[in-house]
Amino acid sequence: MWEPLFTPFGHNDTDCQESQCVKCLQLEPYHGHINKTAFLAAKFASALFAPGSPAAQTARSWGRLTGLWHDLGKFAPHWQNYLKSKVDPHADELSGKVDHSTAGAILTHGMPHFGDILSYIIAGHHAGLADGVRLFPKGERLHKCVAEWRGQAEAAGIPLQEPIPC
Repeated sequence: MWEPLFTPFGHNDTDCQESQCVKCLQLEPYHGHINKTAFLAAKFASALFAPGSPAAQTARSWGRLTGLWHDLGKFAPHWQNYLKSKVDPHADELSGKVDHSTAGAILTHGMPHFGDILSYIIAGHHAGLADGVRLFPKGERLHKCVAEWRGQAEAAGIPLQEPIPC
């Protein structure tokens, strides 16, 4: 079943309500994949710490940003066409034929306050977390040419300039 990549944030019934979003909580099929991933990643990350603690709040932010940025490569026009033509949009990714995670890894790499850690998580979100050496051999993956995605992601409302908390 096809699901939209992103549902804009806002206060209308059709918008995503971010941390209070019932559609994300219920994994509504026609609600944005990135929204649901950010919602659940934030929830799971914050649950690792005492409820309401500063560590839980920071972990929630990390999870949210990782979820928002994990599929940025899918905003490239060729990816949008590909997604609309596939029954299982992850089938070719798993077999190594199509890359969509490098864009988010490049965005976060070198950001202040642990951007490299988010880059590592995003780059390995289908392949699994490697030892860190083979994931970015001599920086090759982070210098990889990826299709233009930024304009479409910004137009959709993805917050790309949000700082990573420490």
